[in-house]
Amino acid sequence: MTKLGEHAVVLGASMGGLLAARVLADFYETVTVVERDVLPETSANRRGVPQGRHVHLLLGRGSQVLDELFPGFLDELVAAGAPSFDGDMSKLYLSNGGHLFPRSGRAKDVPFFLPSRPLLESHVRRRVRAVANVTVLDGHDVVELTSTPPRDRVTGALVRARPDGSERVLGADLVVDGMGRGARTPAFLEGLGYGRPVEDHLGMRLAYSSQLLRIPPGMLNELMVIIGPVPGRPTGMALFGNENNTWIFSIIGMVGREPPGELAEMLAFVEDFAPRMCWRRYEPAGRSLR
Repeated sequence: MTKLGEHAVVLGASMGGLLAARVLADFYETVTVVERDVLPETSANRRGVPQGRHVHLLLGRGSQVLDELFPGFLDELVAAGAPSFDGDMSKLYLSNGGHLFPRSGRAKDVPFFLPSRPLLESHVRRRVRAVANVTVLDGHDVVELTSTPPRDRVTGALVRARPDGSERVLGADLVVDGMGRGARTPAFLEGLGYGRPVEDHLGMRLAYSSQLLRIPPGMLNELMVIIGPVPGRPTGMALFGNENNTWIFSIIGMVGREPPGELAEMLAFVEDFAPRMCWRRYEPAGRSLR
């Protein structure tokens, strides 16, 4: 492909940042990903992905894109133990607004996969690191953007190494912000004299608690359970099968209904609306997370 420039810098090794780096690698001579966290080499939760400890789902279009960017990616996920939906509707218990989806027959052309978020990210990181012209610079903070003297074009980013505080400028033809909730682009733009973008806020008052479980194989026919809130009950739950016979159990509270964090209380929280399943033979595989 025709190269658009010599160097692109991606701020943040989020899923968005990692995939941006993979795409940019086709159009720039080199790509550098700057990440605050020291990234784990294996599947592990990390501070920069707080939602990674709750339920996640890799839907059809996302699966297709990942397999196009990283050929064989989905086979690798399945080989690592990630469950996949084969269209059998009896494996799903989905209730949205009090309406239960059909639980018989087969769905066509709606494949999805259920790796845990740490497993998914670890495979994406490994594939991105393997791209010859991509460098991942973890353990570094982004201090500020650099620009031309007239401040009419961004020229790179000043980064600081966390271990020793040393700083250096990464010159770039293109800078992409993939830092998610920690993004400082509004502050950078203000510092360059452009002012902050206007933001609209909508308070959701939505809270989660999650617990990783181990459930023996064959105990549940369902692969995924989702029960959403309904009028008069601002609570819900989700139970997703993940790799290695682990399950992630999440409960939801809205408009001030705070979900508990201890497993026994979490089970009691959903007792009135959860489908009939055997909840007795479980093994907590970690502490509850909120």
